[in-house]
Amino acid sequence: MIFQHFNLIGNATVSRNVAISLELAGVPRAGRMKRVEECLQFVGLADKAGQYPAQLSGGQRQRVAIARALANNPKLLLCDEPTSALDPGTTADILEVLRHINASLGVTIVIVTHELDVVRSICSEVSVMEGGRIVDSFSRGEGGFLPPGTHSGSFRERITGRTGASHV
Repeated sequence: MIFQHFNLIGNATVSRNVAISLELAGVPRAGRMKRVEECLQFVGLADKAGQYPAQLSGGQRQRVAIARALANNPKLLLCDEPTSALDPGTTADILEVLRHINASLGVTIVIVTHELDVVRSICSEVSVMEGGRIVDSFSRGEGGFLPPGTHSGSFRERITGRTGASHV
């Protein structure tokens, strides 16, 4: 899982932060270190392995969190507001890392966000929740998001730029 505020251990190096999930899973040390190197390489931080979170930018911290989340080879990656603490340029970089994870590793990514630009940029399927329930779902087609005409029209309009949803 990737969190909004990274949830890194401040007194542990980047390498140690990534290795922790592998250690808890019982992966032997040699295997852990090899996997940590692979994950840090994947997110572009191999050169930061010995640094501490306080020495990194927000985007670099989020990349460490992504590397940690990838360490155990998940099939599903849950992201809780993964870009809300980042500036627009860094947000674009993190979204590109997530796209690369999905495309190259085949990992399904579920993103919880209030940022409409993130939804427009990376999501192929969208579900809108209200009061703890899914009130609308729609998909991206060749021309953008396609309305199935269910619920939550104002949100759909903000994402798609079109009206036309009927209310249930």
